[in-house]
Amino acid sequence: MSNLAFSKIWIIVVLITTLIVIIVGGIFWWQLNKVELLTFSPILPSSGFGTIYASQEEFVIKETPEGKIVENKIAGLEVKVPQGWEAEKVNIGWDYLLGKPTDECIVDLTSQDAEFDEKTHLLKKGCGISIIVGYSEKNVKYKELSRYIRFVKLLSIFEPQTFKELQEKEKIEVVKVANRSALKVVISENQAGKGIAIEIPLKNKILYFDTLFVPGHEERCSQEFNKFLEEVLIK
Repeated sequence: MSNLAFSKIWIIVVLITTLIVIIVGGIFWWQLNKVELLTFSPILPSSGFGTIYASQEEFVIKETPEGKIVENKIAGLEVKVPQGWEAEKVNIGWDYLLGKPTDECIVDLTSQDAEFDEKTHLLKKGCGISIIVGYSEKNVKYKELSRYIRFVKLLSIFEPQTFKELQEKEKIEVVKVANRSALKVVISENQAGKGIAIEIPLKNKILYFDTLFVPGHEERCSQEFNKFLEEVLIK
């Protein structure tokens, strides 16, 4: 056998071996990550998805010729307030050492007919949307959510049955908001209504929108929420 022929055979063997290693390694990586990510829980504000939350000063509510908008330039976020709705900053931070509130806040958007339960403080009539920005100094939560979204996308392609089971169990869906991949989660479903959350991972932060579809208002509020998401701008 000539040296040239031997070299060709050797190259083919090396290529086949490399391909086998890549395939085996890919399968091992996929199975290892699948086991971990199938137990992942969607990141909610109550579990502390950010090290800190946006401050009162970051959020700006202003009137424009196109209507009322909410801006957070640090987060690169701009949203349109649905026509006729109110927008209000709500303080959520508390310094336990000093025993006083911090300036961390969210922004609540509410329809004109919105009413809240005095005990639970949950919406009991009308429509509402909450806007939350959580910052993660070490990017940990942002990276976890980004990784999970990628995993869900791959699972839908390579293991559709497992993906279907995951959807039914966790009630999740990967959607697009402002051309960004986001996780849509059903966070509650009971007598108070159906709670929906949208989680968008960005560099060192997570944008979070949630709403509650109160019985008797589901169709209208669902349409308003979808329209709101269509008009979100992320810069």
